[in-house]
Amino acid sequence: MGVCMTSLCTMMSHLTFSCISLCHTFSYTQDGATPLYVACQNGHKQTVDVLLKNGANVNLTTTVDPLSSPLGIAAEKGHTEIVEKLISAGAVINYQNKV
Repeated sequence: MGVCMTSLCTMMSHLTFSCISLCHTFSYTQDGATPLYVACQNGHKQTVDVLLKNGANVNLTTTVDPLSSPLGIAAEKGHTEIVEKLISAGAVINYQNKV
């Protein structure tokens, strides 16, 4: 009784992405980062795609640092493909803190 690994991996992938899409608006890490921020920080292009497809806010900053955005961290880490995706999705390029 064997399990088809491709089917299992596909199923796990769909489950993971469903979970991501359901909780992207409501969850933050202890540092106040959203799943989109973390995906951008770590260069996870496929996760960024899923989050953007499911309506993640590209301009939502961390709760700890109001200037720390997904675009900023992706640029800082050198993830140029993600930077391009975020800009295409409407990320604010010249964000300024209004103090």
